[in-house]
Amino acid sequence: MLLRVCWWRSACWIGTARNMKNTGYIIVVIGLLGCGQRGANSEVTNQRDSSSTEKIIVRYNIEDLIPPINLPEGFRLDTIQKIDSTKNVSIFIFLPVSGIDQIDKVVFDDIQKQKDDFIESLDEMIKEDERILGTVNSDFQAEPISVFKDDKVTSYLFIVSYYQAGAAHPMTMYYSLNFDNKTLKRISFSDYFLVESKNDTTQLTDLITRSIGEDGIFVTTLSDIDFNIEQDTISFNFDDYEIASYAAGIIQGRVHRNQLDNKIRTMYR
Repeated sequence: MLLRVCWWRSACWIGTARNMKNTGYIIVVIGLLGCGQRGANSEVTNQRDSSSTEKIIVRYNIEDLIPPINLPEGFRLDTIQKIDSTKNVSIFIFLPVSGIDQIDKVVFDDIQKQKDDFIESLDEMIKEDERILGTVNSDFQAEPISVFKDDKVTSYLFIVSYYQAGAAHPMTMYYSLNFDNKTLKRISFSDYFLVESKNDTTQLTDLITRSIGEDGIFVTTLSDIDFNIEQDTISFNFDDYEIASYAAGIIQGRVHRNQLDNKIRTMYR
């Protein structure tokens, strides 16, 4: 799903996000220094690069969005932290490691691709106007909020947040990766769900809408919906601006598996 983020020069965010996130692309075109800046939430000094140890780095606070995570048996959590003073950017990535090389590589490569695309777009901004290097720093974060494994699937859900200096506010999105434990291949929406008719689509979108339970928020299509698998539920995940205003934030609709049984392919029930 390509994440499309549109920023206008000298104007605050107007636009939509998300379409090709599963390929890991983040394409960002940002207006420079026209929308104001965020406030500081925490400070981190670089312990790896002595040239920036005195520089205060602002990290966008997503801790209120990150519940304590319980990893399945045999998993561990790796941390990647980097502060690049030349680009005035901080990177914080937390990666669950399963010990299954094929799965771990896909997870690592996907998150790294998103980070690399973010840095590439930031480089373009800096080329256009180096004044952003003198403002509050840019920031990329990726943290898991759910890791589930049973005898059939392994499922990850991340919160990915990024901010580029001079923008009105950070953008936050859900990002899931689901794997078949037998084949070790990624599971897409159509791999997991059996939706054969317009009536199937209507039933499923209605279920998701009711599970969200917010007035004025409706799910009308199943195209490119991000989902992850949990113990007793399936979570359907929506990014900033995807089905509601920015003020609504990122949104989840959890549907109990027994309500979805006839919509889940037999091999995954």
